[in-house]
Amino acid sequence: MLHSYENNNYDYYDYYDMYGNYINSNNGDTKTEFAVGISVGGKFISKKGFTTEIYLGVGRNLGGDNDSLEAVGRGGISLGYRF
Repeated sequence: MLHSYENNNYDYYDYYDMYGNYINSNNGDTKTEFAVGISVGGKFISKKGFTTEIYLGVGRNLGGDNDSLEAVGRGGISLGYRF
């Protein structure tokens, strides 16, 4: 899985200066990493053609540095109609 997240390991603060200007000092950055893992789920189809898919999974990041997430999760529910 290719995923992105915002790295907020830095202190940040919002304030107004003496002229009333808004200052945002967020020093976080966005990281993109690749993870390999496993996921399980199922697909259910009703007699009227409605479908539901449910899945959950977990993966471990490959590469990265000390600030990287060690593991990443995924999950979802999909609803549909089968023609």
